[in-house]
Amino acid sequence: MIGLYVHVPFCVRKCRYCSFVSGTDLSFVSRYVDCVIREIKSYRGRANEPVDTVFFGGGTPSTLSAEQIGNILAAIKDTFAIAEDVEITCEANPESATLEWMKEIRSLGVNRLSLGVQSLSNETLRGIGRLHDADTATIAVKRAVESFPSVNVDLMVGLPTQTVEQVARDAERLLSLGINHLSCYSLILEEGTPLFDQVQRGLELPDEDATVDMYDEVVEVCREHGLERYEISNFAIPGFECKHNANCWAMHPYIGVGAAAHCFFDDRRYYNTSDVLIYMDQMDRGEDPSIPEGSNTALDRINETIMLGLRT
Repeated sequence: MIGLYVHVPFCVRKCRYCSFVSGTDLSFVSRYVDCVIREIKSYRGRANEPVDTVFFGGGTPSTLSAEQIGNILAAIKDTFAIAEDVEITCEANPESATLEWMKEIRSLGVNRLSLGVQSLSNETLRGIGRLHDADTATIAVKRAVESFPSVNVDLMVGLPTQTVEQVARDAERLLSLGINHLSCYSLILEEGTPLFDQVQRGLELPDEDATVDMYDEVVEVCREHGLERYEISNFAIPGFECKHNANCWAMHPYIGVGAAAHCFFDDRRYYNTSDVLIYMDQMDRGEDPSIPEGSNTALDRINETIMLGLRT
């Protein structure tokens, strides 16, 4: 089986902590989608196994219309054999994931939605530059649970103004809405981000002990709601684990398309340029955008297996 990752490098506004490959110029979206479709089609005849997971990540995939997501899925189904039990995940932000959009992508085959909530504190959300508030997030989660068989919510710890008690309340509230998967990530302060600059100027973050306590509270709340930890940052009701990520950690092959996407295919690792304009120009010229990633010795593979195994 093979996984397929589609990178959508667009956001309405970039969060203050984010160092991921994404931009806010949405004028390129239509051209970019066309390029992604061409890259998908370039794999025709190269994959000998069915695709059993598709993951739209970003960036913010909910900046794409349902029609654009449908066109990408149509290209995937036209290019690859698709497993009967294929898992199709789409990441989304609460403010852009409308009920109509959810229903439309569900009808196209998306069966797992991952919402970037991060916090249910309006003060914390404002501090990290999120566009949604707690009420918008809560409504989006409720709609997702009603629309999709599998729903993940991202929650962050170690954010400005966060307290241990607040994180525990957030986790309890989110799990009470009926989600069957929760991802909990600790803030990684990246140089070059606006939040890094704010901290350099004196903004205080929770200390390491408090951040560990926040994570421990999430672990306990998940346990009380029947979610089991199957990877250091991920918790799920048994049977609702993210198959795509689990396969990647187990070093199963996957194909990545789009700017900054990575591949592990034909026992080699590749990556695409992170510059969206360069990526689109390459695709328009009919060039292969993938670049081999370093060596691939037996020792490299052993070390990679060990490092990925530490996640679980």
